[in-house]
Amino acid sequence: MDNLDELEVMFQHINVTGLSSVIPGVQKTTAPIDVGDDSNENEENIHISHDAKKEGKRKARDVDHTFSPKKKGRNPMVKQVSRLIDVLATSKSKNEQKVEDEIIELMDQAVNAGASEGSDEHFMATQLFVKRENRVAFRSIKTNEGKVAWLKRMYEERKNK
Repeated sequence: MDNLDELEVMFQHINVTGLSSVIPGVQKTTAPIDVGDDSNENEENIHISHDAKKEGKRKARDVDHTFSPKKKGRNPMVKQVSRLIDVLATSKSKNEQKVEDEIIELMDQAVNAGASEGSDEHFMATQLFVKRENRVAFRSIKTNEGKVAWLKRMYEERKNK
């Protein structure tokens, strides 16, 4: 086989003994079944649950965990993915905080330019600064009079729609 070495690495810690196998729809037996015996003498120990056939899944309390091997720890891949999710969540929070800080700074600039709090221009600034391109446009205007005029114009434009 071409990938025999990779398969060996992937499955080196997996041992199948048959002790923890599960057959859907069959309840746990009290006596072990001899798989080498072709006779039907152990049939009374196997009970097929009609509810299990209907539902397609067995309830968690029906599962026998006495033979399940204990896991030593979390899968390394799960650890890495969890760590990646944490990093992404943290970086998203940092980006959101940067945007919030930028909007607060621009709102202060709008007030300093003459758009007093509660005015139509101030309200328009709160609506416009949600979008990045509007924040960039506002920053590009050099004078306070130009900033207030832009906010007034944007307010009138949206008011007439």
